[in-house]
Amino acid sequence: MFQRCEDTCDENNYKCVSESQINIGINKPTKSSNFASGLHTSAACVDANDHTHCHSEWGSKHWIQIDLQKSYQIVIIQIVARVNWQSRINGFGIYIGNNVSNAHANDLFVVIQQTTLKKIYTNYDKAFIGRYVYVSTIQPSAGLLNFAEIIVFK
Repeated sequence: MFQRCEDTCDENNYKCVSESQINIGINKPTKSSNFASGLHTSAACVDANDHTHCHSEWGSKHWIQIDLQKSYQIVIIQIVARVNWQSRINGFGIYIGNNVSNAHANDLFVVIQQTTLKKIYTNYDKAFIGRYVYVSTIQPSAGLLNFAEIIVFK
């Protein structure tokens, strides 16, 4: 099977993924709690451009929802932080499921306590199937949410 490889940056090596593991979140519809307007809307998180970013307002209970438009089995999610702002991606969880109105009612894929510039999260212990991918606070926290990209692999 064909494989494509990409530099993961945080490990100084390459990560190869099979052809079936392509980014299924590119340009999919997004919603968010309170993201800034203009260039930094939640859509910038799924535009396949590391030079743009989505940026929330200051406050608490931030979330972003990606609507994959149909259910998939999710294996890998890559979070690409905005350059020099990795510290803004701490204390969040990634949820996958079919509940459109409550992120925390979906299955918790991984908790993000601290991240690097490009971080790949995997969870092979359980099949995560769902139409919606949420990145949401685990508990109320002050600050903001700021991503260059959220990449979803099936």
